[in-house]
Amino acid sequence: MFNKKTFDHFHGKFLQAIQQDPELMDELLWDVTRNFQENWDLEELDFAAMYDRSLESRISRRLWKGADYYPKEALSAFIRKDKEIVRVMFRDLFDEKRDVIGRVSRFGFHCKQLLDSHRKDLPDLLDHYHGDERMPGLYLSLRYPDLYVYPELERFRNCMIKLDARNVSTVIPVDTYFKMMRAIDKFLSADTHLMDAYQRRLEQFVHYEGKTLLPALDFIRWMERQSSQ
Repeated sequence: MFNKKTFDHFHGKFLQAIQQDPELMDELLWDVTRNFQENWDLEELDFAAMYDRSLESRISRRLWKGADYYPKEALSAFIRKDKEIVRVMFRDLFDEKRDVIGRVSRFGFHCKQLLDSHRKDLPDLLDHYHGDERMPGLYLSLRYPDLYVYPELERFRNCMIKLDARNVSTVIPVDTYFKMMRAIDKFLSADTHLMDAYQRRLEQFVHYEGKTLLPALDFIRWMERQSSQ
């Protein structure tokens, strides 16, 4: 756990930063979450079209498309080949009765199996891009935005060091990340001045209106630019 006194110090500075520059808030993830919540339906017959609609944004596609990074295209190809298998993969990933580390790991493992099975039919697909926590974590954060948030583990680790956390691991387990981000969010959400600043900014664009952990993500991103104390 981080040092609460150190956290309170940075929390106060974060409030001032958000009040002075509300664009520190990541508009993209508020938009993507809204779109996913409005379109996701695991039972829809045209699974490929539903998946494509669910991962879309009017702002940017950088979460699922970049230089040598094409996870959405890879999973779309798998859906075209074996949509029922992918449907089962998502059911498992979103099953809250199961351990989250296992769910994230299994999703990546099954993507590898699908790539191996269809390598001859998909010669241009060099990777499945679901081998780490990013895409499974993104799906979780879009499906359950009050429980999960997009994984940025190295940034989180640096934040924990600045918050004087004890025994910070070299590699942060994704379940620890989610748990600690919920703790950070709990403290931030109790700050009515900060939540008012968020609400004023959110009123300026169409966004997901339910509970999210996105302020905690904004916080650890902002912390990356802060010097210790």
